[in-house]
Amino acid sequence: MSFTISLCYFSTLFSKGYKSEQIKEIIKEFKNHNVNFNCYTLDYSTKYTFVKKVESYYVSSLPFYINKIYKKFRLYCLYPSYFNYLYSEKLYSLIFGDLILKDDSRVIILKNRPHSLVKKIRNNTNKILVIESDQQHPLFTYSVVEKELNKYNIKFDNIYTNQNAIKDYTDSFDFADLVIVYTERQRNILLEYGVKSKIFINELGLESLPKFKLKSDKELAEKKYKFITFANHSILKGTHKLVELWSDFPNNFELIIAGSVEPDFKFFLKSFRNISGNISFIETFNKDNLLELSKDYNLIGILLSLSEAYPRVVSEYFEFGIPVVVSQIIDRDIDKFNFGKVVQYDNLTEIKNALCHLVIPENYYECHKNIYNYNFKTYSDFAKKYLEIIKTLVDD
Repeated sequence: MSFTISLCYFSTLFSKGYKSEQIKEIIKEFKNHNVNFNCYTLDYSTKYTFVKKVESYYVSSLPFYINKIYKKFRLYCLYPSYFNYLYSEKLYSLIFGDLILKDDSRVIILKNRPHSLVKKIRNNTNKILVIESDQQHPLFTYSVVEKELNKYNIKFDNIYTNQNAIKDYTDSFDFADLVIVYTERQRNILLEYGVKSKIFINELGLESLPKFKLKSDKELAEKKYKFITFANHSILKGTHKLVELWSDFPNNFELIIAGSVEPDFKFFLKSFRNISGNISFIETFNKDNLLELSKDYNLIGILLSLSEAYPRVVSEYFEFGIPVVVSQIIDRDIDKFNFGKVVQYDNLTEIKNALCHLVIPENYYECHKNIYNYNFKTYSDFAKKYLEIIKTLVDD
């Protein structure tokens, strides 16, 4: 292809994070088809403090200094930590904006934020703008999160209810030639909230294909059942519903709450007087830990998000053959292919029944086997579809 594409994600490229892996797959697809590209990316190394060009890559670590300064000078009392992310996005725009304007690209791929970058490109160039929208519509998210915070009288500020963050995200829709989303539900919510841009669904898929051995009936019978919810736990993630529910379960129902705990969820935990002794917290936890646990136990993965576009942890559950209980917002064909149960995040009876259903050995095994047999898409499929979409845009 004779045109050049600029990939402008606010993300690292050289780490093992899921966004990094996604970018790597897209770039690999570009290279396989001899597509010229520029990549504007971040790195934690101090050798990239200011922008350095390495082949087709423009690299800087400067936006990460905001968070380092925040921690070093203990600025927690001045403002919430999520502002660091918003400030870093704006710094990304300042660092790379002029370079992107002047490069030889025909197509720009970027996210809704920073809006300043989207607006700058639209107002000063004729480049085709493809926005990959990685959230549900922020006004939808605001409505469900604000309702839940009010219900528990939680006053903590967060990125999902911050009006500037919401506006910065939503304003970019009007500048897009095409919006990419991951699921049908995500597309429908954008339409419901008035997005007029052309919307294309491209399922993100799994980081890698499932890599687990199918457990036999005998192996299942020998292993203990455990429940796990792995996330950056805030009210948005719905984990507080599990805490409310767990006192109703017998002693053999053990729940692991794995991952960091945000201020709003900490407030809930302090105010909740009946936390079950069968709940354990592990704040330092990663995908490798999840894999090891899945070998030792019949794990049941839970995610009760109020709003979510394409949660990585559900993909990780699938990669390790873990049946799931998830909220209705998570549109992953779970009911259709019987990978577990889909529930309303605020219906405790429905959640309880779903969890009890999956500890019945034959039900657990059926979901485990269905995950094993399903032909999942991966990031490489996502990258191939991306290139097809872009080619169509340019040809038009």
